[in-house]
Amino acid sequence: VKFPVLGPTPFGNLPGHIQALVYAKNERNIAITGEGIINGNGNRELWGEASKDETFRPALIYFDECSNVSIRDVCLLYSQYWTLHCRHCTDIVFSGLKIKTNRQRINADGIDPDGCTNVCISDCIIETGDDSLVFKSTEGKPCENITVSNCILSSSCQAIKLGTESRGPIRNITISNCIIRDSERAITLFLKDAGPYENILITNIIAEARNELPFLIDIAPRNPEKSAPEAIRNVVIDTVQFTGPGRMLIESTRLATIENIAIRNLTWKITGDKLDFSCHKKTAGTARAVEDPEAENNLSHPFHLIAVNANDLQCSHIRIIDTRPIEKADRGMLYLKKIRGGLVENVQLNHIPANLPETEIHECEKLQMK
Repeated sequence: VKFPVLGPTPFGNLPGHIQALVYAKNERNIAITGEGIINGNGNRELWGEASKDETFRPALIYFDECSNVSIRDVCLLYSQYWTLHCRHCTDIVFSGLKIKTNRQRINADGIDPDGCTNVCISDCIIETGDDSLVFKSTEGKPCENITVSNCILSSSCQAIKLGTESRGPIRNITISNCIIRDSERAITLFLKDAGPYENILITNIIAEARNELPFLIDIAPRNPEKSAPEAIRNVVIDTVQFTGPGRMLIESTRLATIENIAIRNLTWKITGDKLDFSCHKKTAGTARAVEDPEAENNLSHPFHLIAVNANDLQCSHIRIIDTRPIEKADRGMLYLKKIRGGLVENVQLNHIPANLPETEIHECEKLQMK
């Protein structure tokens, strides 16, 4: 049995069309509650070339232009596409959900609010093959006024992601009191199309991620000749504990702006083997992007926190603890370039190789270092 086609997937995502087991459009006062299970039967690996051959890939739940939506205490298993997809919905509560998809399945996201307003997500346990929580504005409608709290997230891709595909604003987002475990990447903000992303608070997070770049704030046009991303601004990352081998990148290319970013009270425990940064490149966040031929590869610099082309950057009370033997130390502390205004204070790294400086600074203006 195949389900009706409900519309195209955004930005040419596979499989090209949206289908769903549970679907509602233009409805009000919807509730799915209880301790039951909705099983999408998508517990088969689907990655790489295999993903192109399977066109029947329905979401588990898809709500389109609905309001007053409540889903509580339900177990959602093995969706074949995005598990819980809301498009242009308002006044949403997702609470006490257990979401699990195959860890080797493309598109098997957890919760995807797309152009939604007034969303509360709390007390959920989400383990996914693709991104766990994703906030989007694929058609330009703002995705705004969203709270996430008390969740446990695990992902083969991103645990928490803004973007990658967003033509409109993503704003007024708070994410607090969450645990990220056994994930590829922890927190990523990808801006490629328009934006802005603004007024974002991420606080009280414990995160463990294995990727070389688990924390990313990045503006890079989807197409350098056509796309015009606007800005990522007014972002606070506060009281976070990271564990993993990777590093942090804050970077804007071309004329888009990253501004008023505060990272404070961060503890990062470096694990893993000694790394060769000369071949490291940042992830595009999507296969549907054109690489900018003019972009520098700033990840080739052997430093833990790399920030390039940002205004009003504040980094304070950051402890980077290399748990590896001293002979495996492979990075300095800070690489800063084209930072205009801000404050860097009380940033520490316990192991620094003798052949590297603690900090490298290029073309920065009005930046206070303490």
